[in-house]
Amino acid sequence: MTRIEKWFLVIACCFGVIYGLIIPPFQAPDEVHHLYRTIHISQGNLFADITSDARLGGTLPNHYQEISDPFLRLRYNKNAKTNYKEISEIIGLTKNNHQTKFLDFPNVGYYAPINYLPQAFASWLIAPLNLNGIIILYVLRILGISIWILIIFLCIKICPKLKALWLLTSTLPAALFTHSGLSTDLMTHAMAFLALAIIFQMYFSRTYSFRNWITFALLCLALTYSRIIFAPFVLLGFLLNTNIFPSKKQYWSLNAANVFLIVLILCVQYKLLGESFIPYDQYNPLFRDGKQLNPGIDPTAQLNFIFREPVKFMGILINSWIEIMPFTMAHYLGKFGWEANYIPKSIMFLLLSGIIIQAVTIKINFNLLTRLKVMGVGLLCSLALSIVLYMQWEKVGASHITSLSGRYFVGIFPIFFISIIGIYPHKLKINYNAIMWIFAWIISMWCVFERYYR
Repeated sequence: MTRIEKWFLVIACCFGVIYGLIIPPFQAPDEVHHLYRTIHISQGNLFADITSDARLGGTLPNHYQEISDPFLRLRYNKNAKTNYKEISEIIGLTKNNHQTKFLDFPNVGYYAPINYLPQAFASWLIAPLNLNGIIILYVLRILGISIWILIIFLCIKICPKLKALWLLTSTLPAALFTHSGLSTDLMTHAMAFLALAIIFQMYFSRTYSFRNWITFALLCLALTYSRIIFAPFVLLGFLLNTNIFPSKKQYWSLNAANVFLIVLILCVQYKLLGESFIPYDQYNPLFRDGKQLNPGIDPTAQLNFIFREPVKFMGILINSWIEIMPFTMAHYLGKFGWEANYIPKSIMFLLLSGIIIQAVTIKINFNLLTRLKVMGVGLLCSLALSIVLYMQWEKVGASHITSLSGRYFVGIFPIFFISIIGIYPHKLKINYNAIMWIFAWIISMWCVFERYYR
């Protein structure tokens, strides 16, 4: 095990677990509904239930609402605080599995179940212990960050040429905040990092392995099923040189088969999402408020608007990116919680500078055409994300896309950083970045205590 691998394991484990423990319950975005969905799946329900009175969710013990409601006041209210005594009192509540009710989780009920499987399996294993829901949440948090650390460790082992980039981008404060909470982003981002590590290992080593190719192909399929915005990842397979394959025919046939399967999954997902997503205006009026649904949303009508007015939409897209990019980068680097909670701007600037400097100084020969291809995949993923967010969160024909949160780009931005590697090859010690990252983690923990505790 190399020094950088040891360093990653020690630091990521320590700070990741600390983040998972110090952030109050249900303060990661949508964590309440993610817990509901996880428990629902652990009971044997892969998909959320759609009721005859236009609700999306599942039947769960009342206990889960009893433990989550007290913490809702912390959301979007910077003056609201909690303490460990309050958390301990709620942990002391007894869970009665026989008292149940239908709990709504419409904003996550249509997500692919693959995103919840590790946590749902863990919930199923510990179900006989009849633990308090807060304890279950903390167990799932620790499991989640452990999976994240393991996957990134594998990325470092698989593609050591980019080990510094895997390390820095995966341990940004916002990334640790995101993945130490209960979230579907965990599995999506983990699969994205792993897919990138495998394809670039084959690219740099100029060796073809059928096992690696199949793993990459399966990850692309799982990613697309998980989040359709990652469908362009399949195009990374075309980066490989045809000479490393047994024949050019195999190169083209394998890539073509992968693209065909991705298109098939996109079609299936479009149908499934259309059947399971219930917009705010069609949702039961008695249960739709406070469920992260926006009024005036019609995904089908929005998609028709995009096809009908492509030039206008491109203008909306460009203007949105120009205006929102600074906030998106801030989210990506150092945001935590529901509302606009950030670590200091100066720290975020140094973190971004550290990643860029590390990337451009990696001693790898990357030609211009390859850089453009890699960047193109990143742009296609960003375009797909923008379209999906425009359909899900904005009114039909809205003039801006306001929901370009940086946490959605944890699996996308590394592609852009890879596209600039080796521009200025230079031997660079990681000592500066190590000190900078540790300092940022300490500052971010202080920010969490300042925001949430009294």
